[in-house]
Amino acid sequence: MKRLFILAAVVCCTVFTAKAEMVGDTIKNNKDFNKITIKDRDGNPTKWESSLHLNVGMNAVLGAPDEYDFQTWGSVDVGVKWLMDWRPYGKQNVWSAGLGINFRHLSSKNDKYWVKVNDVMGLTPYTHEEERYTSLRVTTLEVPVMYTHYFDKKQEWGLTLGAVLGWNCYARANRSFELGEEEYDINLKNIGHRPFIVEPLAIVRMPYLPDIYCKYSPMKFFKDDRGPKMNILSIGFYW
Repeated sequence: MKRLFILAAVVCCTVFTAKAEMVGDTIKNNKDFNKITIKDRDGNPTKWESSLHLNVGMNAVLGAPDEYDFQTWGSVDVGVKWLMDWRPYGKQNVWSAGLGINFRHLSSKNDKYWVKVNDVMGLTPYTHEEERYTSLRVTTLEVPVMYTHYFDKKQEWGLTLGAVLGWNCYARANRSFELGEEEYDINLKNIGHRPFIVEPLAIVRMPYLPDIYCKYSPMKFFKDDRGPKMNILSIGFYW
């Protein structure tokens, strides 16, 4: 299990580096590489554009009790969004809406693992010293609604504000550990998470660098009386 994980991480890093170099070269040659201009029947550009975006960042868990020690560095936030951009008053003001999918991985300190007692989620200590790993895994289907204002006509500096409507369609508590010569990977279902969420979103757009996004969930991750009260803050890069 560990060897496969290390091999997958090395392959992903190699592919990501190669893709990053390709994307960097593409951005230098064409800033709007991920946008498709929609034309009318006569072949003239309309005020609509289609665009595809990727976000990669980290998650911080806020408000949880002290015994719930989440690891921000190991908590990953990855998503893909397809947007329809509307520019009724020129390219400096853009209204966007679309669909997306987002993956969140919330890593906990590895001395405890998640259990469910009377439908309430909590942590309990491991009883052995072998290698172990604990996390929450969440997949969210998203409907982003955003407004972007560019401060220059070249669309290099801008600010995006909006919200993401999300459905947490998949959520599991996972623990992986070694006991003797055996490896175990256990998923706990029906963890009492909140199925529908609304998250404010802000994106700072800059030239020559990936955009920076910040997303915060004011709604608690778990339903009332189903787990610790905690909120999730995500920060990272947006392309």
